[in-house]
Amino acid sequence: MRSRLASFIHSLRDRMPRSLQSNQALLLAILAIGVVVRVAARQSAPYGFNNDEASLGWDAYSILKFGVDRHGIAYPAFLIGWGSGMNALAAYLAMPFIAVFGLTEGAVRAVNLLAGLASLPVFYLLLRRVAGGPTALFGVFLLAVSPWHIMMSRWALESNLLPGVFLLAVWLLVRGTERARYVAAAGVCFALCLYAYGTAYLAVPLFVFLASVYVLSTRAIAWRVFLLAVALFALVATPIGAVIWANQQHVDSFRLAGIGIPRMPTVARYQVVSTLFGHPPQGQWWDNLRVLWDILVRQDDGHIWNAVAGFGILYPFALGLALVGLIADIARLSLKGRFEPRVLMLLWLVTAFALAAVQRGNINRLNLLWLPFIYFAAVGMRTVSINRTLTVGLVAVHLVLFVTFARDYFGPYRDRTAGAFHPSYGAAIRAATKAVSGKICVTNIPTHSYAYVAFYDRTDPREFARTVVYQPNGPGSEFLEVESFGRFTFGAERCPDDTEAWILHNDELGRFRDRAARIETFAIYSAVIAAR
Repeated sequence: MRSRLASFIHSLRDRMPRSLQSNQALLLAILAIGVVVRVAARQSAPYGFNNDEASLGWDAYSILKFGVDRHGIAYPAFLIGWGSGMNALAAYLAMPFIAVFGLTEGAVRAVNLLAGLASLPVFYLLLRRVAGGPTALFGVFLLAVSPWHIMMSRWALESNLLPGVFLLAVWLLVRGTERARYVAAAGVCFALCLYAYGTAYLAVPLFVFLASVYVLSTRAIAWRVFLLAVALFALVATPIGAVIWANQQHVDSFRLAGIGIPRMPTVARYQVVSTLFGHPPQGQWWDNLRVLWDILVRQDDGHIWNAVAGFGILYPFALGLALVGLIADIARLSLKGRFEPRVLMLLWLVTAFALAAVQRGNINRLNLLWLPFIYFAAVGMRTVSINRTLTVGLVAVHLVLFVTFARDYFGPYRDRTAGAFHPSYGAAIRAATKAVSGKICVTNIPTHSYAYVAFYDRTDPREFARTVVYQPNGPGSEFLEVESFGRFTFGAERCPDDTEAWILHNDELGRFRDRAARIETFAIYSAVIAAR
């Protein structure tokens, strides 16, 4: 049965249009589409700046300029951030851009943009070695027009750096089966994934173990080369391993070879989102997998920063194509014991599903799944594209959906995201801090608004640590909420009598209707300057 299925799939492949076998002009056109849609109108889509981006940028600036993060940890392997932890790799990669361009939204977002752009050719190169040129063209096309990948490339959620780093590591591993020197680089790159997102704490060791067993059993990599890569992996991974150990064992923050190993002042976030570090009900894994299935079917998780309703991760046909591609790839596997790169893609998929089982997912938490998902969709497209008409039809439908998505994303979507990206908050902060030298009262819309103030005011982290007042936290709390620091107070109910300026959401301006105050109103926020 299996051999007949494989023969049928090979016959479909042989009937595929030969024009797809090698077409550099087509590849360049696809890459151009991918670049333009990720680079165009950077200031307006998404419109505004998210508080996670502000937090990342401020910590990166603080370490770059003062050598410590906002909590006083020198060169930390992991950022304390809001109190429960933030991943540090994106912050360190942002530092060169901040050094050149200053602490700006664009400098902070440059890391994810470049990672998204670089992923396009790397994905093509990987797929060309894994499944051949036609599948690679389909794959890079689907990635170039993928709403998920476009959106994650355009803002600086630090966890969205993981797919690109993991992709590079897998490509280096595949190249390492041809040239040994790439294996060591793959070991380093896999270790760097641990600093990109906490989900890598499970995913990377699991994938590395499975892939190691496979490449060694098929003799694709020599033992001495493999051991060197393992040693480099262990060396680079040691600081983040120390962070996990310190937080699991409740050890106070310390330094390791000049690197800060912080203990979280609240419950570490990786302990909350993953069942590996907690004590969930026995059925939690199945519940998590049901959530995954729901996301796969709907391609939406309800978070507007992760998906545009109706377009999802990769448009409506993606799941069907991916299932066809998965079946086709399994059918093509050889049982003769020789190395086949496509096995690594299957292991990547297995790893991503194992990860989904141990945490309640959303699109960004499950971001390690979507590149193999797109790969299998590309294999599915190749499998069903048995003639030129069908191929052109499939591509045309995806292009129509892509254009429709782009019109929404660069148009109405920007207004729908005001609650997530808070446009004009920075303008109001700048106006207030420039107008007065005394106390400023700041709205608590959005949450963690202190990070915005610190970002736009270029707050010295040492001054912040010296003056900050936190709200009392209950047991199990993940986040540290700030009542005040320096001359800033947060929450209208706490404004001191000698406040000289207010930074408010426009819905809060009614309280100043009868005051002789100067109001500078922006899109959503305003700076209110007290009369003198």
